[in-house]
Amino acid sequence: MKNFFSVLAVSLIAALPLSAAVTLPGIFSDHAVLAKKAKVPVFGKADPGEKVVVEFNKQKRETVAGQNGKWRVDLNLADSPEGPFELKINNIIIKDVIVGEVWLCSGQSNMAWRLNKSEGFTLARTKPVGSRLRSFNVSLKSMAQPSDVISGKWVYADPGNVGSFSGVGYFFGKKLLAELNTPVGLINDAWGGSPIEAWMTSDAAKVVPQVAKRDAETSKAFKAYPEKRKKYLTDVVEWANKNGRKDTIRKCPDAGAKWKKVSTVPVGSGVIWIRNQVTSMKLRSSSICSVSGFPLRFGSTAKWSLNGVWKALSFSTIPVSPCLISNRASMKSCSAFTIRSASIGTSIPI
Repeated sequence: MKNFFSVLAVSLIAALPLSAAVTLPGIFSDHAVLAKKAKVPVFGKADPGEKVVVEFNKQKRETVAGQNGKWRVDLNLADSPEGPFELKINNIIIKDVIVGEVWLCSGQSNMAWRLNKSEGFTLARTKPVGSRLRSFNVSLKSMAQPSDVISGKWVYADPGNVGSFSGVGYFFGKKLLAELNTPVGLINDAWGGSPIEAWMTSDAAKVVPQVAKRDAETSKAFKAYPEKRKKYLTDVVEWANKNGRKDTIRKCPDAGAKWKKVSTVPVGSGVIWIRNQVTSMKLRSSSICSVSGFPLRFGSTAKWSLNGVWKALSFSTIPVSPCLISNRASMKSCSAFTIRSASIGTSIPI
């Protein structure tokens, strides 16, 4: 009887599904593209010692998570058809996975610049490449130490999603698809303005003395930041109370406000307001631009143009330069707006 229950217990344990504790980086998700290579890694995390079974197109690999919870298996996809297939990891099923070329699109703003802000977007949207060209946009998150956590999702080069592709990446992937006749997956991990140190490991940074010094200073600053911020929040309150400072945010004058004409611009610390009749073009209500380094914010009914802002701010006390549009409207698209005359109010911190 004892042996019977022992055998029964073992049978029940064997029949249980594998644990749901397995986790995967976002790169392994629906619509993913796997490289057509002889050694393609599939990896993730699980409870230490947990058995992990990976199945893909008649291939089956098994492993056990290490003491740090990490696991990895390699698939041989050198001769695999493109699919689509399902990638199964324990009880997790990833659908619509294809095999082809996989390329990393990394760097700064030139690579990060999206297709929907690039020349050729209209054609890409009206004549889509389709599901054989896919992109995974890595969610940008800054951190002090390297991380194996990645989030994002795979999308097709269809009319609804192609605009989110890297512009450079899209045209590169489209060319590969046409020449190789194989699916292409783009992993867009570019971050505009990111320094080279951010892409280097600590060991790599140590090779170059100047980089090593900055790396050490940055690491030190990261560690000290929480305590310094805590002290700052305490000190600023004490300073405000001691000096009788109770700053409040003042609203911009509305369109119906009464404006007083002044012959000269007052000099001092604070904000000056300027109003004028200018020839202008209609832009978004949240338009923010900069003239000679001064940030300018226009109200919800604002209408403006480069010539209009130049004229409104052409007085000797403030240097004037063409307006730099920070809402990413290009000069080409600006020319399509209707020209008209309107009143605007401009605030300039001084």
